[in-house]
Amino acid sequence: MILLIFTIFNFFLATENPQHPVHISVTNIEYVDSTQKFDISIRLFLDDFENIVSQKYGKNLFLGKENEIPEAKDLIMKYLNEHFKIFVNKTQKTLKFNEKKIIDIELWLYLETEEKNFVKNCEIFNSLYTDLYFDQTNLLIFSYQHFQKPMRFDNNILTTTFEL
Repeated sequence: MILLIFTIFNFFLATENPQHPVHISVTNIEYVDSTQKFDISIRLFLDDFENIVSQKYGKNLFLGKENEIPEAKDLIMKYLNEHFKIFVNKTQKTLKFNEKKIIDIELWLYLETEEKNFVKNCEIFNSLYTDLYFDQTNLLIFSYQHFQKPMRFDNNILTTTFEL
């Protein structure tokens, strides 16, 4: 299933047309025992992210360009904090920004959040781009120790809880 998700995403990225035919994101959340953190990677279409930030906050980010605005990281986190949330054992976690990468038409965001306690449940809220596109699909792969599960979010399904 996980391989299928990445294959579909890569298929649409491989087209020469910069206007992509689907609206999709892929998020991977993986708990790393040695660091006691959830590592989070979010893969988005760059043009969609630029559009949503421009519409919501009236700023053009120019991500990955010489004229990238100084407050780009703050605006990235502002959007993520509104549209992507993690609750562990019913407590909202603070997302820490690690880095961003731009590869072709993709924006990769790398985040983390600490969790030193035993995880009983994890709730994920994901409404990325759902306020921009009615057909937005947000795919998630969640991994905690030996538990791994995919999830699909859209305008009708914005939250899921994993009981561990």
